[in-house]
Amino acid sequence: MRVTKGQQKDVHLLLQKRSNEEVQRNRKVLTTIIETIVFCGRQELPLRGHRDSGKLSLTEPNYNDRNLGALLQYRIRGGDVNLQDHIINANANATYISSDIQNDLISIISSHVQSLIVKKIEKSKFCSVLADETTDISRIEQFSRCIRYVDKDKDGMKLREDYLTFVPVHDLAGAALAGTLKEALVSLGLNRNNLRGQVYDGASAMRSSFRGVQSIIREEYPRAIYTHCASHCLNL
Repeated sequence: MRVTKGQQKDVHLLLQKRSNEEVQRNRKVLTTIIETIVFCGRQELPLRGHRDSGKLSLTEPNYNDRNLGALLQYRIRGGDVNLQDHIINANANATYISSDIQNDLISIISSHVQSLIVKKIEKSKFCSVLADETTDISRIEQFSRCIRYVDKDKDGMKLREDYLTFVPVHDLAGAALAGTLKEALVSLGLNRNNLRGQVYDGASAMRSSFRGVQSIIREEYPRAIYTHCASHCLNL
């Protein structure tokens, strides 16, 4: 009766309002978590420690268990009421700070950063690729790829070298590494016809004029001139 007389809102509208408020609270909490992850990445801090499971406590632990958790606790002590309420009341499967969620957020942030770099490269048009492989602690060969280009912004032109990605490789032959490199450029949506340079180390698989990476790339993109990495030359 009160609803029909306009004295009380429809139950559906009340539920919708409550749902919208919850969505806004969750977005604020997620924004805080994302900002903290970005901070760790910018400062080159690992997110997780030796122990990274269980509910996050509001009090500072006796041991340093995880950087992400410690920074979130710091923000709560700084007065982040929304985050504090979330940590206290969130269900165990909806904390947004589990290792799986952290990895998902890192992947999303990575894709966003890559897209920003690609837009700058497209604006610059021409670019060079830098690549190198190294064995990690688990004895897996990792192939890292960077891009060099001229960044045009409001402050003028600036030469930049940005890291793009790395992938594990098992075949270290020139053809396989060249294929991996070309796949990376395609997956990022870069126009390989605008490739003007290649920078690698002096290993035969990279610099060989017959079946090295640089020769295979130049067969398809002859304007991509190979240069022996100056840092590697300095160490020789």
